[in-house]
Amino acid sequence: MANSEQTKRALAEGLKTALRSQEFDQITVADITECSEVSRNTFYYHFRDKQELVDWIFHTDLGPVLRDSRPGRTWNEALTELLARLQRSRVFYAGILRNQGQDRFSSCLFEDCSQMVSSLLARRPGELSLAEQEMAARFYAHAVIGLAMDWIRGDTQAEPEEIVTMLQKLINRR
Repeated sequence: MANSEQTKRALAEGLKTALRSQEFDQITVADITECSEVSRNTFYYHFRDKQELVDWIFHTDLGPVLRDSRPGRTWNEALTELLARLQRSRVFYAGILRNQGQDRFSSCLFEDCSQMVSSLLARRPGELSLAEQEMAARFYAHAVIGLAMDWIRGDTQAEPEEIVTMLQKLINRR
């Protein structure tokens, strides 16, 4: 492979491919490297184990959406983009949640998600104290991650845009 990023992406795709036919705990590094056409040594050059690869996928796939703090970006846009990315790789995320549980998923995404909410709240100065902003960021981060996990598992049957519209109605109710 030409560079480290391309190799990591190939390994990520190899894991996603393997998850289509096997449970995560049954997948070996050999399965991943076979699906990605990368050597076992190359895998270990980039990752300690398959869990580190999963963490890299979480941070690479979802992190940029959560860390995007462009001026004018709205809560609706951020959440819609997050759910759309989850939808594109739903088989992967469902497989990970089934075998790894929610703790790994939440812990990998919580910091980025609460940072996203904080940056959105900071655009409305004077409405909340710093302590209230921090509490709100934690609250909404837990809510977004919980909702995303339910949606990935199939507990919520709606498209990303529908979910965001429903949430917007709930948040705006007084």
